[in-house]
Formats: sequence, C-alpha cells, structure tokens
Amino acid sequence: GSEVLISAIAPGYGTPSSTAVNVSDTQSATANFVLSLDGKYEAEFWSDAFRAPVSAPVDHGVAVGDNVMNASNGQYVGTFNTWNGVPEWVEYKVTAPTAGLYTLMLNYATTGSGTWLVNVAETGAHFTQTLGSTGGWDYYTDQAFDLPVALKQGVNTLRFTTEGAGAINFDYFTLTNTGQVPGTVHGTVMNASVSPKTPISGATITVKDAADMTVAVTTTNASGLYSVMLPAGFYTLIPEKTGFESTPKPANVTEGGSTQVDFDMTQGMIRGYVRNQLGEPVAETRVIAYADATGMLFDPNNPAYNGYKLNQTTTDANGYYEMAVRPGSAVVVAGAPMSVHAEKPVTANPSANVDLTVLKLSGGNVVDLAWNHDWFSDPPTGGLPNGRHDVDGIFSLPGAS
Repeated sequence: GSEVLISAIAPGYGTPSSTAVNVSDTQSATANFVLSLDGKYEAEFWSDAFRAPVSAPVDHGVAVGDNVMNASNGQYVGTFNTWNGVPEWVEYKVTAPTAGLYTLMLNYATTGSGTWLVNVAETGAHFTQTLGSTGGWDYYTDQAFDLPVALKQGVNTLRFTTEGAGAINFDYFTLTNTGQVPGTVHGTVMNASVSPKTPISGATITVKDAADMTVAVTTTNASGLYSVMLPAGFYTLIPEKTGFESTPKPANVTEGGSTQVDFDMTQGMIRGYVRNQLGEPVAETRVIAYADATGMLFDPNNPAYNGYKLNQTTTDANGYYEMAVRPGSAVVVAGAPMSVHAEKPVTANPSANVDLTVLKLSGGNVVDLAWNHDWFSDPPTGGLPNGRHDVDGIFSLPGAS
C-alpha cells in the first residue's frame, strides 16, 4: 500500500482541495473534498468554443496547453486569436450566488496586445477590453476589466471573443461581487407600420453609456420583449432591425430599479411620386415593388420574378405613393393606361425615395400592353415580349421615348 495525494478543482471553485488516502491492491480508498465557491475559473474548463479554420500545417485556435510553467493548475488556453479575419471565442458557465455586478479579472500572457469582447447571454452585458503585453508568453499577469459584468443569480453564459489580431494565452479568470446591485431596463418592440401593432422578434437593442461606449446588447424574443441588466447611470438605447426604422431613447437606470423603455419601429418604406414626361402627377395608378432576384430590370416573361412581388399600392391625387417592403434590392414599376410604364432598381434598407416618370403617349392610338395584359398581376402573366407594340405594330423597348 501507499499514500496518494489527490486534488479536486471545479469551475468557480478554483482553489484546489487536497486529501491524502492510503491505497493498496487489495483495498479501495474513498476521498472526500470540500470546495468553496470563490469565483475562480480555470481557462481549460470551457463549456464551448470556436476554433477558426486556418491553412495547414499549423492548426491554430482554442487549444489547451499541458504542463505549462507558471500556469495555474499547469494548463492554459493558448493561441486564442483572430485568424484570417475569423474571430475565435470561448464560453464558460459561471455561477453567481446573487444577482449583481461583478469585477472580472483575467490572468493571461502575451507578447503583443489584443482586444476581447465580453458578453453574457442572460443579462445582455456586452463590452470590449484591451489587453496589453505582459512581456512574454510565460509571464502571466492579472488585469481587471474596466467595466463590471452584470450577472443574474444562478448560472450565466459568459463568452470571450477575439476582436482583431493579437494572440493571447490565458490561464484563468475570477469574478468578484462588487456589492452593487444592477438595475434593469426592459420593454417591448412593436411594428407600428401595421394596425394593430405586432411584436418584432429578433430586433437588436444596443445600449451605450454617456461616453458612447457599447455596454450591453440583447435581442427581442418572439413576443418582442427584451431585458438588460446595467449599472446605475444614464444610457441610450438603440433599436435596430434590417428593414425597419426607429429612434433611440434615453434611460435613467437606478441601482436595483426597473425602467421600461418601449419602441415602435416602422418597416422599410419605398416612397416617391409618379409623374409623366410633362411633370404632371399621375393619380390612381398602380406602383408595384418586385424583388430584384436576378439583378435584371423588370421582365414579366422571366419566371424568376414569379412570386417575388413585395408589395403594391396606388398613387394619390398628387401622384404620391408609399409602401412597406422587406429589405433588399427591388425593382419598382409604375404603369398607367395609354402610357409606357416606368421602372427603376432600388435598395430599400431601410427606406428609399423613388420618383418615376411614365411616358404619356399622344394620339390615343398607342397602348402599353404591359398594363392591359396583366403584367401587374401576381405573378405577372401574359406571355408578352419584353417590349411594347402600338396598334400599328410599331415596337418599342422599356424606357424608350
């Protein structure tokens, strides 16, 4: 038999607990450990990670180094960097005994410098920190982050993401409760372009502090709801979703308080006027937006356009129109009886002004067959050539005068 020293360590219980047991080939031994939650997390105990693909033969990325001199527990996470423009990240499950603001301290080594993005999925915490040179790969240094991290009580998902070049080996990090209680900002994001309003899911809420630094980012759920935890202070909340417009709003967050900030967003819009070549408004004419899936101008005979109609509307007495569209490229088409229709490509992200000029035909004997033969149906039909014929058989191309 012999005496064996056994140690135990766990995420958040970073101070090892050791006990000696006697073992033999005829008798088993039991070792019990008491670990204290001290907020220390060894880097090698990550729960998830992303390794950036790079060309052979070197396989860089999130890797655990063993038996490393000067590294706590003899291990570290190494060559953590942005490779070929692809950022790497490593994620941890951290436990907070109480909801609060925690000081984040990182122990790392590097010969250069780098910037890390920190975010916590459960509270919306989201900010960057610059890490300077420690003077060598074996010289590990503690650095406290400038901003505290908001954590909810229980398990939180904390992620480190590289921002730009600058490889870093890191050994461990600690989370220490500051004793300050964060406040909460919550609200609903609604689509005000429809009646009744509907919730917008997947909208991003970015929170900036008085110095215009991003301190939190979150997204709305299926009900349009969002919530972030923040230190007491004054902030600006910026809602964003592609194809929608909205206005930032201020928030005054108090310690332990709850502040409600709701947003109405309007969908991306295409708006403008339809006139003829004389500058006269063309009233009561249809305007349709088609997705420009092929990069070509509107062609009713191209099956790629079938089913790609985004929206349609009718001009008012002044020739004005507006319609909500989903984001992206489109072709806007306006047509009127006794006129050659007009078409323009446009990118609505989130809005665009598009004025159209239709060619008013004189003499009353020339007809735009695009209008009369249902080019403006959904999908376009008619089997017509991509052009126009007057009653005398004279052919003209789109946009020709």
